Amino acid sequence: TLFGKAYFLNVETSKNFTIENSATELRAYKNKKENYGYGLASSYFLLPNLQLKASYEHTFRLPTPTELLGNGINILPSPDLEAEESDNYNLGLGYNFSWKKDHKISVESNFIYRNTTNLIYGVVKGPTVTNTNLVESKTKGVEGSLNYSWKNMLRLGANVTYQKITDEADLVYNSFSAY
Repeated sequence: TLFGKAYFLNVETSKNFTIENSATELRAYKNKKENYGYGLASSYFLLPNLQLKASYEHTFRLPTPTELLGNGINILPSPDLEAEESDNYNLGLGYNFSWKKDHKISVESNFIYRNTTNLIYGVVKGPTVTNTNLVESKTKGVEGSLNYSWKNMLRLGANVTYQKITDEADLVYNSFSAY
């Protein structure tokens, strides 16, 4: 499967701008962006019940309205947030089998690798939160699932995911400076 995605963001709000002598002025602000993603996913049956899956996606996550505009209480507006951009790689195996005609079990496991720029995260400053972008992060992880079904009347499932997300920026940031 080959696919493409289009992402459009159009924010119209107000923002405080610094003017002379460190004074601020509230002005109209527009943030308009277009991003295009794409990907490829494939699977192959190594055996009749054993499936190999692989995928790659170059994708974006647009900021949510609350991340951009705040909530009017403790989340401050961040109208100039950038969309998260990531390259996602997944590799997995799935196995399913039946016994006594009515019982079916499937087991699946996947390896996840994501290289992300502009990760959106919240910075806590006292009672308020401001959202900002982290320059670069990497995510490595695994996920697994186990599913059971009986006569198409009962389905039980469980899954587990482990992710290790690391900050890959060359600089350390705080609210005052980058060093």
